[in-house]
Amino acid sequence: ASRWVDWSPAMAEVFGFSSFLDGWRAPAQVRVSPGRSRMTLSARFTNTEGREMIARVRCARDCEGSWYVTMSELEQNWAVKIGGTA
Repeated sequence: ASRWVDWSPAMAEVFGFSSFLDGWRAPAQVRVSPGRSRMTLSARFTNTEGREMIARVRCARDCEGSWYVTMSELEQNWAVKIGGTA
């Protein structure tokens, strides 16, 4: 079952955004969706232009029990309005 954890400087490292987030507003919480040997973390950031960005990091556990990142993605949704005369 997924759960929410508070944002912390350690989360910035997990997301790989330690220096990338300059000017971005970090989320208050991160969603953690654990599995037996895999885990997905997702969070909503606001960039410098005020647009919401969704970041996801997927991790896996190695044979020694340590976690490592297998995938990292950044998603932005766009809404386009087109108008004109007929």
